Amino acid sequence: VNIRIKVLRDNTGNWEVLIDSAVTGNFVSQGTISDNDHTSSSYFGLVANYTSTRSELLYFDDFFINVFRIDNAQAHSNETIDVDFNFPVDAATLENSDFTLSDGLGSPQQTQLVNSDLTARLDYGQDIPNGNYTLTVNDLDDTFGNSLPANSQINFTFANPFELTATASPQNDQILLTLSEDLNASTVETGDFMVNDGSIDPATGITFPEDNQILLAFSNPLPSGSVEIEVSGFESVNGWTIPSGSSGAFFIYDDYQAGDIVINEF
Repeated sequence: VNIRIKVLRDNTGNWEVLIDSAVTGNFVSQGTISDNDHTSSSYFGLVANYTSTRSELLYFDDFFINVFRIDNAQAHSNETIDVDFNFPVDAATLENSDFTLSDGLGSPQQTQLVNSDLTARLDYGQDIPNGNYTLTVNDLDDTFGNSLPANSQINFTFANPFELTATASPQNDQILLTLSEDLNASTVETGDFMVNDGSIDPATGITFPEDNQILLAFSNPLPSGSVEIEVSGFESVNGWTIPSGSSGAFFIYDDYQAGDIVINEF
């Protein structure tokens, strides 16, 4: 008979034995007991009691003793990072100072546990620039009493997928913006847009020709020459906020008059 056995102990001394008699990965609890006689050890072993006729019919294989570790880190929003662990985190050991992000971003302003305490969500309270980062974690325990190895690190790439991809002027009193994701239109306001460093009066109308487009209408024609628009504040339907300082530019040509010379170069 082949049986897989799993033994769990939490940090308060509660033990549970589970077995998988069909070796399918479906473990069934056989019961729990509380025992705090031994709270830590440097060694692990088994004791087997058997009759002499079974001395050559007993074997053990595939021992797994997992240490507490970081499994993954990824962007959750433009200001937050999700850090996944292989075991639930002991909330009593969770502190902002447990986490340090590279490139001078340091520790988060707030930290909370989600996903059945398997994930720590780090909130930096500001836009995190796209780029490659190293996260260092210390002084954290899981609910089984295991401590994360000192200076545990994980490398990851932070990428906000919501960005301004194109700007154009379909008419001389309009600006059309195209985004990489569909918009949450309820978050878009006229104050989210600044044209030529604020020298142009704010837009007087906002419409949405497509789910990922914003059409701004102005009361007066836009000036000829280079036009730059800076956007901020609004969100995509997936909850991402457009990064602060996102901008686009285009050029408006003067209307030609009789007698003007047009030079085309190829």
